Amino acid sequence: MGKNEPDRTNSSSTTLEKGLGVLDRSWDAQWALRLICLVLFLDMAMIMRTERGLWQWLPEDKALLSDVGWIALTVVSFSTIVAIVMPVILTFLQQLVFALWDLVPSFHILTPSEASYRRGLGNVPIYKFRDLALSERDEFLYQLYKAERQRKEAIRRSRIRDGELTATALLAALADWVIAHQWQGSIGVISGLWPFLGDYALLVLTVVLLSGLFMLKWAWFPPYKPDEIYFPPLDRQLREEEEMRKKSCTKNSGGPSGPPIKKNQAATSCLANATSTESPSGFSTSSPDSGTSPDVLCETRIFLAMRDRHVICDVAA
Repeated sequence: MGKNEPDRTNSSSTTLEKGLGVLDRSWDAQWALRLICLVLFLDMAMIMRTERGLWQWLPEDKALLSDVGWIALTVVSFSTIVAIVMPVILTFLQQLVFALWDLVPSFHILTPSEASYRRGLGNVPIYKFRDLALSERDEFLYQLYKAERQRKEAIRRSRIRDGELTATALLAALADWVIAHQWQGSIGVISGLWPFLGDYALLVLTVVLLSGLFMLKWAWFPPYKPDEIYFPPLDRQLREEEEMRKKSCTKNSGGPSGPPIKKNQAATSCLANATSTESPSGFSTSSPDSGTSPDVLCETRIFLAMRDRHVICDVAA
């Protein structure tokens, strides 16, 4: 008996560590959303097999766990839906949302207007930093550039994955509710939660839907952030060059002589050249920095990835 006591203690501690590990992972949003989708799909599969959901689990339902055919069919169906069906549905849903976003201007009030771009102190456009690393043939600077690009790409992929899992969980909840109503007498997880919550059911449903829509808006319409990297030496150099160009523009456009229209044209051209180094590599609706220098579309004031570094904006007379 004395020899078995340490084994039982070790087994209990191992089980406790596993339980705490699962509890710790439950705070991971992506892991929690995957678990929600899995439970809802299992609930739908059980309803279609036994006409009872997980909410109506009975002791004799343990026999399902020994039904190899049903387990294999459930696993294959779940994998097919996750790997093939859901990406197509989510792509179609995203394109539909983007089309409605463009067609209905009132939706744009949900997105704050972009303020004029001002580079933060010590920050530089990442394409300028890359150009410096390549021109200097500095391996250390280039590795910093690659690390920053990889970090931002990982953040972008994580945000997209959050949106996909949120949309999948919402669609799975809707499908579970519909299937439970198609089989008379069956109660699914979603259907069982409604009477369980009682008077608070409508409030909880509203909060969940609004939270899901907010997550989708954050994932598919992220707030604008300039593509920059912190490197004070290059920032000082760029600011000095900008100041020199602005002073040169002031001298060239100043003076009492000359028609007012031409003076305005010269001032506008100099201003565009002087501030072109502060242009971001893309707005929130554009793809990440492609490695090209930015340009300015004068009529709409939209920064686009073009070849030329500077632009001369002519003001119409």
